[in-house]
Amino acid sequence: MVIPQSSHWFVIIALRQAIYPSGNDTRVQSAARKCGRTVDHFFGKTNPNATHTTQLKGVDMSIIKKTFLVFVTCYLAACTSTKLDEKTDNVIPLTVGSQSAKYDPISDPKSPLYQKGSIYFDFDEYTVKGSYQPLLKANADYLKSNQSRIVIEGNTDDRGTSEYNLALGQRRSEAVKKALIALGVNGNQIEAVSFGEEKPKNTGTGEKAWQENRRADIVYR
Repeated sequence: MVIPQSSHWFVIIALRQAIYPSGNDTRVQSAARKCGRTVDHFFGKTNPNATHTTQLKGVDMSIIKKTFLVFVTCYLAACTSTKLDEKTDNVIPLTVGSQSAKYDPISDPKSPLYQKGSIYFDFDEYTVKGSYQPLLKANADYLKSNQSRIVIEGNTDDRGTSEYNLALGQRRSEAVKKALIALGVNGNQIEAVSFGEEKPKNTGTGEKAWQENRRADIVYR
């Protein structure tokens, strides 16, 4: 016989009442009497009005019935536990603040930082031009208001050696970092790195392509 899981605990309470029938809850007592009659029938006692202590061939039936009821109680408790465990496997955890759902204000047309993520440099230079102060201030205000973290990626064109360009890219990213710190941003929110010539925005050749590649990009995490 399969008993619905939702009724397991009520059956367990009813079985307990059958063993200790001194409780005051009439509903539980009624369930207990039904359970008692079921057990009586199982052991061959057909008189529903018979007492629970009838002797059968020298054996106290109340002891046998209590032992049987304890066994059934343990079985139902085990079934309930197993079903709960099985349901837990199907629960989908809720993740808050997932990295996969990060927000990039520079790509959001509604953000004050929209398309304000790149600072460009002259050839072989790493000085931040004064014309970029509005861009830097906008990013500084945003960083101070919500404690976001950024990576500043320094880049160069493809002229010069790889080692020199890596060092130049690092100087460019560090220059932008210092400018943001001077505007009140916590340095712990900023990481400065260099890609040298390895991450060009324009893969062509000539001055136009080189100008686009001499830059530092602000990337929000």
